[in-house]
Amino acid sequence: MKGQSAIEYLMLVGVLIVLVLPFAYIIYGDTQVKNNVEISKLAVSKIAKAANLVYAQGPGARTTIRVYLPNGVINITTLNQEVRMNMTATGGQTTLLFEPTYANLTNSQISSFSGIKAIQVEYNETTKKVAISEAQ
Repeated sequence: MKGQSAIEYLMLVGVLIVLVLPFAYIIYGDTQVKNNVEISKLAVSKIAKAANLVYAQGPGARTTIRVYLPNGVINITTLNQEVRMNMTATGGQTTLLFEPTYANLTNSQISSFSGIKAIQVEYNETTKKVAISEAQ
């Protein structure tokens, strides 16, 4: 009888694992996507705040910031008074994240790859706009 109860116990544990694993996988994937979106929001906000800071300081102002870009970022663009980021979210949908700025921004696009990226923010005295580009 001891052998039979041990086998029944193992089968019960096996069935529970088979039932729980798909839910754990779905929850993990959803959490990962939400985490990437939140990290991306922080990156866009940090770029916009740096643009506002440089704009407030005036001609000749320049700063370099470092932001972390998670997987799924398609591109980062700046235009007029807005920093925009396109990224892939749940189910392959494209999500647009944006942050308004006080500064007029030059039209630029920053290449995207996951990891830490150095971004230079500089006030252009000639155009009276803030330029955002990849730091060299």
